[in-house]
Amino acid sequence: MMLRSNPKKREIGGIVVCPTRELAVQVHQVCTVLIEAHRKEDVNMPLPLLAVGTIRSPAADLKAWNEELQSDIVIGTPGRIEDLICRYSEFQLASFECLILDEADLLLSMGFSESLESILRSLPKWKRVGLFSATMGGDVKQLARAGMRNPVIINVSVGKKKSDGADCEKGKEDSTPSSLTNYYTIVDLDRKLDRLVNFILAHKDEKIVVFFVACVCVEFHGLALQKLTQMRKVNIQTIHGKMNQKRRSLSLDNFLKDANKGGVLLCTDVVSRGIDFDVNWVLQYDPPTDPSCYIHRVGRAGRANKIGSSLLFLTEKEDAYIEFLKLKKVPLQELPENLSGAPMLPADKDAV
Repeated sequence: MMLRSNPKKREIGGIVVCPTRELAVQVHQVCTVLIEAHRKEDVNMPLPLLAVGTIRSPAADLKAWNEELQSDIVIGTPGRIEDLICRYSEFQLASFECLILDEADLLLSMGFSESLESILRSLPKWKRVGLFSATMGGDVKQLARAGMRNPVIINVSVGKKKSDGADCEKGKEDSTPSSLTNYYTIVDLDRKLDRLVNFILAHKDEKIVVFFVACVCVEFHGLALQKLTQMRKVNIQTIHGKMNQKRRSLSLDNFLKDANKGGVLLCTDVVSRGIDFDVNWVLQYDPPTDPSCYIHRVGRAGRANKIGSSLLFLTEKEDAYIEFLKLKKVPLQELPENLSGAPMLPADKDAV
């Protein structure tokens, strides 16, 4: 985008589409930092526009773009970007050059296919498209065929480092980073919350993300943990798709505000992809049915070769999941006692 020759005002040159508001905000922040650095050479370089739902209305986005930013890069979620480029003629696309679809598989699984098709139809036929996806299922390949001309596929795999000068065996690479250790624990259904509390207290000085299968589970466990006497000094935050954007942003900020202090974030898969922050532990309270979902979740820890750990809660009837993940090249080991934590007090068991 910086190499564009004589870009005109009020003409969009690039669009970045993200599946969640949190990811769009993060991409916008990174893009802003990069552009600010280059504005020392070109003071007229415009800052990017962030366009996501619930933060402000489409009309407010348009006003900010017209009067303040005059951005040639728009970053946002599918619905809002579709709304802006399809309904408002002020967004000129004659010199459009580049479309980025970030986490394309998640964009499709979240039901944004119609919005993506509408965006693609609205853009000039001659453009560059970058489609980034953790998995390449049939729906992603179909989207690539529909929106890209002569696509080139670049495959990036994650494997363990070579040791003692020996090459890794072909096809034996793990699906998770080598800096990430994956644990499991077998626990009775009626003792899962007990085990969760024990673990959090044993690691209260670390950053922990706990994934649940549904929004209501996040709300219930958030309230339950906050009522426990032992948990009163623990920073517990919740985030899920049914929360409004203000609450979601506040929860994430409260969890991240002090990198040197511990904290617990209870969440759904709304934070399982793309968002970049340092986490010591990723816990999965229930095993996901899709192994790729497991991999995306634990990917919050062990990023960029940093040391991280994950823990999967299983009941005795779910122990076959261990072998299932091994077949998917996700090795698991049982959680040792020294990492599991201390028992709860009787009074806290009654509170639960």
